Amino acid sequence: YAQSDWRALAGCGEELVLAFSLQSFERNRRHLRSVAPTRNCLLQLYRLLRESAGDGFTSGAVVHKMRRQGYSWFSGTTLKIGLTILQELGLVRSCEGGVEFSGTPGGPNWLSRSPTFRRVHTIKRNAWQCQRFHLRASCLELAQFFACDIISLGDVTDGY
Repeated sequence: YAQSDWRALAGCGEELVLAFSLQSFERNRRHLRSVAPTRNCLLQLYRLLRESAGDGFTSGAVVHKMRRQGYSWFSGTTLKIGLTILQELGLVRSCEGGVEFSGTPGGPNWLSRSPTFRRVHTIKRNAWQCQRFHLRASCLELAQFFACDIISLGDVTDGY
């Protein structure tokens, strides 16, 4: 979520419980990586698709190969978004049973020409900034942000 989503919660109710941890942060970062592939990831995906062009490929095989290349967060969603970005850039075209190649990556700011690339990276950047704030903020900062009182974990008397 972005800060604007969290601001909408401010003052909405009597009680707000923020129940997330560093593990939640890491899980969310992994998810955000999977929906916003990096430049290097997209280049590796392009190379992998190009190498296996004659063999045909399945989504599962591509995901597996990308994970073996060090992209442990790569998923079917990453593949779908990656293919959309490569198509928007005119590098590949979908065809029956695979893709056709119609260009090579490169040029200055080549990724910024993809609306999908810009959109998913804006989402990722905003979500990371939001997560960082909420995990690092002091109780006073959170109280001001949400316009509410903060009860420290040690102050709970209702057995929560």
